[in-house]
Amino acid sequence: MDSRYTVKQALNKCEADIAGVAAESACFEARELVMKALGLRSRAELIKMLPSSMSHAQLDKLEGLALRRQNGEPLQYIIGEWAFMGLSFKTDKRALIPRQDTETLCEKAMELINKNGYRTLLDMCAGSGCIGISLAKLTGIECTLADISEAALSLCGENMRLNHTNARLIKTDLFENIAASYDIIVCNPPYLNDEDMRLMQKELEFEPENALYGGRDGLDMYRRIAAQYHGHVNKNGAILLEVGIRQAQAVAGLFGTDEIVKDLNGIDRVVIKR
Repeated sequence: MDSRYTVKQALNKCEADIAGVAAESACFEARELVMKALGLRSRAELIKMLPSSMSHAQLDKLEGLALRRQNGEPLQYIIGEWAFMGLSFKTDKRALIPRQDTETLCEKAMELINKNGYRTLLDMCAGSGCIGISLAKLTGIECTLADISEAALSLCGENMRLNHTNARLIKTDLFENIAASYDIIVCNPPYLNDEDMRLMQKELEFEPENALYGGRDGLDMYRRIAAQYHGHVNKNGAILLEVGIRQAQAVAGLFGTDEIVKDLNGIDRVVIKR
């Protein structure tokens, strides 16, 4: 790009450049990338800047961001921060990107916490910490974040500070280092199967494989959790698990429950064992 580009022209060019990897959302993604290049925080700020010219440094930065997106890197990692449950979370390759589908799990957990007066929560396979931190922030519940990855736990710590929330961090392979019991356990475990991994979109290749792959049929982690969770859920407590497409019935069978919650797209997304 040359320095005569206005912000609006740069926005249009960026949209065209990334259309190949973001066909349905190129307009939205281009806006996010331009805002990142300009250091803007809101759409209103961007609108005011549209007639302005961009500096060489800003154009160079935008070109670099657009190239990363063209190469398939997820927008959320490029931006470095993403919204979940109305809060902001730092996002990078240490953990999975917070996704709207997972808000179904959070919303149902909030409902149970408020209804039953739950006081303690374990977020198993916490990743970025978006589930547990959101629930702690929005309900005040005492939260423990557990993950096998030290890198993911370091990201949890940063997101705790970002959201001014306290939680206990435990490095553990599922319940291996968990001695306590909790009123509610929430978990979004790895659940992609062999076929999912073979056919997965380019963006998923940037996310940590150990947070995606759930074994040949995608159910390995659910089997382990079903075998280990007894003694870690308090009386009248609950365990909530996010599941992949067409997995809900199998997971519900593992836990001896028929309580399944659909997400906003009508897909069976959360299995609840009370």
